[in-house]
Amino acid sequence: MTAAVRQVVLVSQATLAPNKSPEQMAMFDSDGNPATAVTFDDIPTGADVVLTGFTTGSDTAVADTDTVNAGIAKVQAKATAAKVASNVLLTGYAIAGAASAVAASDSVMAAIAKLEKRIADLETP
Repeated sequence: MTAAVRQVVLVSQATLAPNKSPEQMAMFDSDGNPATAVTFDDIPTGADVVLTGFTTGSDTAVADTDTVNAGIAKVQAKATAAKVASNVLLTGYAIAGAASAVAASDSVMAAIAKLEKRIADLETP
């Protein structure tokens, strides 16, 4: 017996479209055994997916080759890094000694120090 490989699309609708007619077919797995049909009820939803083996990832970009676990791990790492960055203390902060313009290369702490110095100079008569 010669096997013909065909790709089919299963649709979920109560009635056939007017221009379509049903075609019966038997499906077999690669070993020649009758295949078990998959219904739309068998397709997992988000509530069914378990992140077994999940570990926190690295702060890198999500790639189209990542598994769901790897992608979520990378997003979590980015969120954690952003949270840490928002809680940075200004340890060692001091107002700038001389007034100067904020530069693109300044750290946030240096920029604040320069701005505070300019404001302080304006407040001093």
